[in-house]
Amino acid sequence: MQISRNFLSGALASALILGIASGSDAQSVFGTVGTVAGNQNFFNSMGTYFTIASSLGEGFTVDSIGVFDSNADGIAGTLTAAIFNVTTSSIVSGTQQTFTSGSPGTLGAGSYRFKSITPVTLAPGSYAIVGRGFGSSDLNYNAGADSGAPPSKIITIDAVNGPTQLTFSNTYFDGTGNASLILPTTLDGAKDRYGAGAFTVVIPEPGTLALLGFGLAPVTLAIRRRRK
Repeated sequence: MQISRNFLSGALASALILGIASGSDAQSVFGTVGTVAGNQNFFNSMGTYFTIASSLGEGFTVDSIGVFDSNADGIAGTLTAAIFNVTTSSIVSGTQQTFTSGSPGTLGAGSYRFKSITPVTLAPGSYAIVGRGFGSSDLNYNAGADSGAPPSKIITIDAVNGPTQLTFSNTYFDGTGNASLILPTTLDGAKDRYGAGAFTVVIPEPGTLALLGFGLAPVTLAIRRRRK
């Protein structure tokens, strides 16, 4: 049995329309245990590595970039954050944001401030969220320097979007003193160690996933018939 291209296109279009109608939510994958005071003035790049894995080639959409704000009381200097592609050691286009006293972003999850970006989809691969510019006026947080740790006051939240998983791994810092925002490559410790850069991802509401499944059901059925 053959499947017409028009049938497939129609079924996929129906699934897409149903998904859009249901909407989606932005989820922060970084948070803090209450309002957290910074405990370190590390100026160079520092960040947390993460992996996006999917057997179907799907990714995650990032819609805002954030930075740690000690005591959640505003930004005094200039902080920069971005997502890096670990394979290419380069910033993912559209993800770099700068935070200043005049443009501090919006306070979000605990002691993090965020700025919206034009949504960027990260394909399966290895990435890092990196922050830079912390100092005596804008302290970062490092669980390794916290006499009260463990546990860390920083929380990273692995995310699931259908068959796609976003998983955090280790933290790294720049030990070279580079004057620019770069991919840090010196291993420091496990995840939940740094209060530095952050981001949010778009997660479809439960209804979206259900409707997408409903919309794709004819495609699945047709493919099964073809195989028979």
